[in-house]
Amino acid sequence: MGTIRNQYLGLLIILSVFFCSLPLCAEEASEASRPNRLLEIEVHRGDTLSRFAERYLDDPSRWPELLEYNKIPSGDPNLILPGDKLMVPVEMVRDEIADLIYMRNNVRVRRQDAPAWVMAGLYERLFSEDGIRTGSESYAQLSYLTGGGVNIDENSMIFLRPEPARDNVVKLEVGELRARDVKVLTASAAIDPGKDSDYTARVDEEQTTTLSVYKGHVDFISSGELVTVSEGFMARAEFNKPPEKPIRLPDPPEIKPMDDAPVNFGEFNPVAIVGNIEIRGWTESERDPVENVHIQLARDEDFSRMVFDKVVNKDSPDEWKENLSDGTYWWRAAIVTASGVRGKFSEPVIHTVDTHPPDLKIISPQDGAEIRRRIISVTGQTKVGSTLYVNDSLVQVDSEGNFVTAVNVNDGENEVKISATDRHGRKSERILRFQGQPLREEQGDADSLLVGVALALSVLSIGLILLLVMQ
Repeated sequence: MGTIRNQYLGLLIILSVFFCSLPLCAEEASEASRPNRLLEIEVHRGDTLSRFAERYLDDPSRWPELLEYNKIPSGDPNLILPGDKLMVPVEMVRDEIADLIYMRNNVRVRRQDAPAWVMAGLYERLFSEDGIRTGSESYAQLSYLTGGGVNIDENSMIFLRPEPARDNVVKLEVGELRARDVKVLTASAAIDPGKDSDYTARVDEEQTTTLSVYKGHVDFISSGELVTVSEGFMARAEFNKPPEKPIRLPDPPEIKPMDDAPVNFGEFNPVAIVGNIEIRGWTESERDPVENVHIQLARDEDFSRMVFDKVVNKDSPDEWKENLSDGTYWWRAAIVTASGVRGKFSEPVIHTVDTHPPDLKIISPQDGAEIRRRIISVTGQTKVGSTLYVNDSLVQVDSEGNFVTAVNVNDGENEVKISATDRHGRKSERILRFQGQPLREEQGDADSLLVGVALALSVLSIGLILLLVMQ
């Protein structure tokens, strides 16, 4: 029996080895050997698989290993395009923390062991203990490789301080930032967000930390005490003191579209914006008074492509101006109190900028043409809704921008002045020139003969009618 049992066990071992050599077992083994977590990293201009291999594997020649986790959209491993997404195993990422995905004006970076701050570069990769500093009217946005991001306000300084359990941790030394699913540390406080959070953290010169929560809930810890701040509330913590009791944030202002506002379209006019903001539902006696309005403009409704982000004094809106190129923008506003508390942003409103004067096209007659008629039709096209004048006479423009009008022709050179003005006061002008040719003498004789023939026929017709009546 012992021999038979040993033979049976041996057969089971052989069969196990055989079946595990099949593709299914090989695939399962391969899956088991793969990393448990992959990071999605966006390709930027100039990136190649070799550069990714050098960055993550310390050897550019190991780029084929990245193909184990990625299918190249173009089908060509030598061609990866900006915007493509590559999956990289977490264990390949050494101490890389975030990417600088947006910067404006004076943004500087200081590497961990570097003695000086230097100008940052867009899409620059940031590592543990790197710092970012913004100057006046300067802004930056970081995207963490493990998720979440921060928008850094002007005159602010932060350092990347990852913890053993999470990379998306930042130390705010001074200034203000807006964070999404990122933990923020200050001189004496810790701000630990819940899932899908969105909040602003600010540190002033006295090292007081102010937290304003716009979405989700956030744990606010200072001097060993924890206060949970919910959506729509804010709280402060002075240096080495517990957090104060949360209070409600200012209500968002109500804003109206600016289609009919007196906007100077050559520049983005703040008077028109502030004039369309209405502050309601706010009792100043309950909190510090309203002092400023925070205005944001972006190229997209999600405000990820920000083009303007600044606090404007509500009593002196002319202090700032911002040139904008033509296109569609979204803008929103939030109340800022005298102590710096920022309320919720209003719902976005679309704003279209069009700085070009209306197009003005003359279809007929052609410039410089010779005209042998006493009256001609001038036809053309312009921007719908424009006011059109031809030689100081108002001409109707139809719903498709077409127009037509009659013009007298004089002998010799003729000039016809055409102007179109859109509803914002932008004006286009054209001068149409053509030669009026006098009617030829024989043409005049022919015309006289035709008139005579017509009169004779008329007389003859009348005579025939009378003759018939008399009979």
